[in-house]
Amino acid sequence: MQQYETALERARRLASESKGRAAVQATWIEELRHLGYDTADEERNLALMKEQTWSAYAELSRQQALAEQP
Repeated sequence: MQQYETALERARRLASESKGRAAVQATWIEELRHLGYDTADEERNLALMKEQTWSAYAELSRQQALAEQP
């Protein structure tokens, strides 16, 4: 976390970064499949990344709700 980030900004950043990592992993899996490699390990990692992405977006939603409170 950077010192000048608010909790909401941090949640936005982490959600975006998490989504990006999952997208890169999915692309990597497709490339490996195209080359004929087994992708079981990579797919398990992608499933974990997707869970982390859902968690990050849940935290973002929570932070947005907190920011909207008077």
